[in-house]
Amino acid sequence: MLTTSVETIDDCICKVGFHKKKAMYIKQVAQICRDQYHDDIPRTIDSLVALPGVGPKMAYLTMNCAWKESTGIGVDVHVNRISHRLGWANAKATTPELTRLNSTHS
Repeated sequence: MLTTSVETIDDCICKVGFHKKKAMYIKQVAQICRDQYHDDIPRTIDSLVALPGVGPKMAYLTMNCAWKESTGIGVDVHVNRISHRLGWANAKATTPELTRLNSTHS
């Protein structure tokens, strides 16, 4: 990724939503991982969400896939909506992050 242009990355991911922004984030994250994490990815939720374009959902998925550590669940808008429809989430959990936090205290 480090030697690949943002334009080339964008061409490769152009079918996904917000591809131009994501291409820029991918390039930035590759540089940060090289410079700050010895060509690896961070091993904590806090350091993962500090990366450009990485939110809590992706951080929890990354911890599980990369490090086999189940430290939480990834909740996006779809999981949030379904959790509310099924009555699994507290009505006060109005965002995906609040639903995630609510699920850890159930």
